[in-house]
Amino acid sequence: MLPVEPDTNRHCFAPCQPGTFCKCLGQWIQATLEEAPIMSDEDRLEMEAQKPHPWQLNPWHPMERPIDKKHIGKLMEELGECSSAAARCLIQGIDEAEPVTGKINREWLEDEIADVLANAELNMDHFGLDRERIETRKVRKMEHLRAWHGMLE
Repeated sequence: MLPVEPDTNRHCFAPCQPGTFCKCLGQWIQATLEEAPIMSDEDRLEMEAQKPHPWQLNPWHPMERPIDKKHIGKLMEELGECSSAAARCLIQGIDEAEPVTGKINREWLEDEIADVLANAELNMDHFGLDRERIETRKVRKMEHLRAWHGMLE
């Protein structure tokens, strides 16, 4: 606990009161050392149990392991490339050719979808994602989109 004079802590927008938990500092605030109550182990445990978890104070916990970043980063890259291929199909037509390379848009889209699927599989393996849940969600989404697309026909 931090010893502070009541209402003199200037680290927060609103002063923390003695005996409360300061979310800005992530610590318990007590009165001056002379006024601090002597706490039993039971009281101390109860106070610790009331203390928010670190994730409640800061919800941002970026990935730190290089291999995790590599998996997610590559998936994001491939999703972007797939998006570019889909946009090209929308703008030029799926059976038209890319003006510089001459590659047919359909083939480019197929390649990029394959790359996304490969990276999705690798991410499911690496992060231990629930494949059954993903499959259930995929089937439900396909049913929903088929009905939605059917409204346009």
